[in-house]
Amino acid sequence: MIDKDVIISTEADIAFKTLTLGDGAGKHISKLILHNNINPNSGKIVIRFGGQLIQANNTAQEISGDLLIEKGGILTHLENKAENKYQVNLTANNIVLTPGAIVSVYAKGYNGGAARQAGTGKAGGKYIGKSAGGGKHTYDSVRMPKELGSGGAGSLTAKGGAGGGVINLVAKKEFSLSGIINADGKAGAVATDGTNDGAGGAGGSIYLGAEKFSGSNAKITATGGSGNKTGGAGGGGRIHIKAPAGKINGTINANGGSGKDSGAGSVILE
Repeated sequence: MIDKDVIISTEADIAFKTLTLGDGAGKHISKLILHNNINPNSGKIVIRFGGQLIQANNTAQEISGDLLIEKGGILTHLENKAENKYQVNLTANNIVLTPGAIVSVYAKGYNGGAARQAGTGKAGGKYIGKSAGGGKHTYDSVRMPKELGSGGAGSLTAKGGAGGGVINLVAKKEFSLSGIINADGKAGAVATDGTNDGAGGAGGSIYLGAEKFSGSNAKITATGGSGNKTGGAGGGGRIHIKAPAGKINGTINANGGSGKDSGAGSVILE
């Protein structure tokens, strides 16, 4: 159990019967940064309020036990910049996200461009004159997506927003989803001198798999970031959800951001 104000970075592979992060009340912030791998024979992971599990690689991780994320618990990955180095990629026996649980890679994809610079990524926004184009996510597969959202371009004076990151969560049995899964791109910064705003970053990628889905009031989003008033908007990301039984009750959204030249992403349920 890790329930104090602490940041732990792994320096080797880890194994456990049960790993509990967070004090459950949020009075302390307990972070475990996973640079290495989890032994696949490891048991249950519980992320409580105040706990954060942060993946610092893009390797597929697996545990033999369940993954439980409670209200206020956070599962995420490190922020990417110009390379696809980090993602959330975890397989567990059962996965449970209770109301208020958070799996978020918001703005952790490719970086937005600095002022007068293009956004990074495979379809980063371009700086043209004084205006900035939004990042896109048109290059990824609609099934089992695994690419980061591209960053929006910077405008004359304002920075572009970063794209969304990557989430790949698979339950061997049941996935009970009543929390938040977020791979949204970030809005472009507002120009303080009255010129054009920065462009928004594209939504990232979400793949969820299970034998059965259940839960209620889930919120699953991979939306593009806003271009505010004058910047280009980021395109929507990719969401693929696959299970032969059950259903997800809630909101699923891969729309583009508000602003110029926005485009929708894709959502596949099968």
